[in-house]
Amino acid sequence: MSSGLNFYTNNSFKIPKRLRAKDHVFNCIAWNRFNNSEATTQPILIGTTKGGIYETIFGDQSFLPRSTLEQYWIQHKNLEEPIFNLELLRIPPSSINVIAGDQQRTVLFAVTLNKLHYWSGMINFDPKFTAMVAQNAASALGADYSTFSDMFNESLNKYRIKEQRGANQRSSFTIYQPNLNTVARKFAMLTGIGIYTGNFDAAYLEPNSSSPSVTTHAKLIRMENCENILDIKLTEFHVILLLQDRIKAINVLDEALVYCQSVLTATRGDPVLGLCSDVVTNRTWLFTQSSLIELSVSNEKDHVWRIYLKNGDYEKAREFCLVSLRIHLTLSVERRQPQRSQHSRSRPLLRYGKVSFPPLFKYLGYLRVAYSKIMKPKFFITGKVGYRLVHSVICLPWSNFVDFFDRLREIEG
Repeated sequence: MSSGLNFYTNNSFKIPKRLRAKDHVFNCIAWNRFNNSEATTQPILIGTTKGGIYETIFGDQSFLPRSTLEQYWIQHKNLEEPIFNLELLRIPPSSINVIAGDQQRTVLFAVTLNKLHYWSGMINFDPKFTAMVAQNAASALGADYSTFSDMFNESLNKYRIKEQRGANQRSSFTIYQPNLNTVARKFAMLTGIGIYTGNFDAAYLEPNSSSPSVTTHAKLIRMENCENILDIKLTEFHVILLLQDRIKAINVLDEALVYCQSVLTATRGDPVLGLCSDVVTNRTWLFTQSSLIELSVSNEKDHVWRIYLKNGDYEKAREFCLVSLRIHLTLSVERRQPQRSQHSRSRPLLRYGKVSFPPLFKYLGYLRVAYSKIMKPKFFITGKVGYRLVHSVICLPWSNFVDFFDRLREIEG
């Protein structure tokens, strides 16, 4: 809370319990996503408005402060400016792939106003320690035991800062992770001059890696009035922007604005507070003080081949054409070769699927009519406002598929 009063609760608490962490405003928390215990949070990291990064554990018998924060928490860093986001990535991503007691490579991102800080190192989730209830964990912390201390040792591990100057008063950081069992692939950061986005370099995360950065193919999507953006979330190919009265979506490949819709009807005038996402269900939610509204995307991949084709990346264009049109392609090939057997009809499709992109054009040319039955990408806004269900569907203004074949004719000349 902005007053410095902080509370903790879980499923067993009837009312939240107050933590007397005076003058410390918690801005963000890096939760343990692989915690299976309902009695304790296991080790977590907390970022404050004063720039401190702290490690602690909460549980059913939550230890209350004796006098000051430092007595029962461990401060790892002080960045001397407000921390807006903390994101913790573990490699391999699922804890079930790590033998109990073994070390696990981890990357921590800490976002301040115009800087992206990240540390890479090893952590050790000792099962004897993480199974403790909160008061015993507090004793362990008091004895200088720490899960994350080695990761913050800059003499042993990597620490980098990327800076994007701007006049904004807030920042936001988001990642795209298909599911809990895969490594995060992309990131986006709100700065004062635009959206800084890119991919994660998995090679950087390997032990003894000499890669200079954890990010690759990073670029800045310049935008005006970034101070009006409240929050951002990242999907596979779009970054979603939340403003006070509307939602926008920008394609990260060609930086085109593909979606803009008012949210005033769905929120019934309630001020929007932010966006949240669930990596398990791949859902994104907009929330106010009294409502939760789902924003989902369908058929997101069905248009990206056009962008790759325009940029001359034929391998990527072929990959997403095959994903989107595999069923129609198979039907078209069989329709063109009715006199052949089932086995012989499938061979040309497999053969052309393994060679370079241009031979595939002839098969795609059969689909001019078939594509009309394919759903175009859509954004859906659904949610509950109070006790009233609000549902609306807005289609994205994608170009017609025929434009693709016009482009093919130009290339084949």
